[in-house]
Amino acid sequence: AVVSTQSTGTNNNNTPSSSKTMTAYIKGSKWALHNNIYYTKIVGHAIEHDYDTKTYKTLALAAAACKKKADCSGVTHSSKQKKYRMGKGYTFEPSLYENIWVRGGDKPTTYTMTITYGGYTWAFK
Repeated sequence: AVVSTQSTGTNNNNTPSSSKTMTAYIKGSKWALHNNIYYTKIVGHAIEHDYDTKTYKTLALAAAACKKKADCSGVTHSSKQKKYRMGKGYTFEPSLYENIWVRGGDKPTTYTMTITYGGYTWAFK
């Protein structure tokens, strides 16, 4: 399930760009958090290579399957077929009826620690 959807971005251009170590997204792109992994939406594009032929009814199901595959680069949604499919690679094609949810990094884990000593208590995050 989607935990959060926001607008964010690090690229001021109107096209996605990538390198071997990171992918930059269009400024103002929507993002969603699924199973503690961030996905960034790119409208009007499809991932050039499908991971396999399997399709999913929801983004949450497709994202859960994508998380299990280290080389899954994200999920393409077809508004015509109303289905999601996993993608492989970071080559994107323009598409009238498709949008991409590009797989990003893991959500950072937060730990809380409390120490009590000599009547004093400290809490750390």
